[in-house]
Amino acid sequence: MALYLESGTEKLIRNGGSVPPRLPGLSSVLKVLQSSTPTSPRYTFVALSYRGFWTSRGRPSEPGISLDAGAALRYVNERLASDPNEEISIVLWGQSIGAGVATSAAAAAISSSRSNASAKDAVVASKRIPIRGLLLETPFTSVKAMLLAIYPQKWLPYRYLHPFLRNHWNSKSALRKIANGSCGAPNLLILQAGSDELVPLTHGIELESVARELNLDTKRIEVSGALHHEAAMKRRGREEIVDFLEGIK
Repeated sequence: MALYLESGTEKLIRNGGSVPPRLPGLSSVLKVLQSSTPTSPRYTFVALSYRGFWTSRGRPSEPGISLDAGAALRYVNERLASDPNEEISIVLWGQSIGAGVATSAAAAAISSSRSNASAKDAVVASKRIPIRGLLLETPFTSVKAMLLAIYPQKWLPYRYLHPFLRNHWNSKSALRKIANGSCGAPNLLILQAGSDELVPLTHGIELESVARELNLDTKRIEVSGALHHEAAMKRRGREEIVDFLEGIK
């Protein structure tokens, strides 16, 4: 999931669930971006379907999907970072569990660019396209928190199974790693569905609180009347996404 801006060109890699159902929504955002002004950059969306999703083989797991997200970022860098005349930036955009993937991918990329890296790694990091934005659409704070949200009854055994979880997607922890990075933290947009039937609104509120405590440039929006998969489809959500992407420098 990444959006990159190059001197007149912007490209987006987006990480989410199954890609095809999301294409109409992505297309509508792309059309607005490309028609906003005659001199606006060109935006290209690159959608990542990681292992176990859509036609990708393998079983989905946090370690495996993290490798896929890292591979997508390397793909972007290998194709675009070699031209010194191009100004390019990346925005990571993830929806639902993809928001956890986006946050973790940003944390991994930024952490690997710290000043205590080896000389060889520092040279590689200096050539990487910077991550300027992080767009979290209907995010949750962690898999453990979702387990408690889905099974709030204390008499149900499922809520006590979190010690056995293999996948965590802890976005709070990832935000802290992002804030501790040395190469500059991305701007953050948290886009929530006002009538989300899956993820409680408290999750986005908690992420906003953590981000502000870490002095991350953060904006949180609730799209009134939107269900979990409708936040970016509604006019308000689409407008907020376009404003956010256009504001990336």
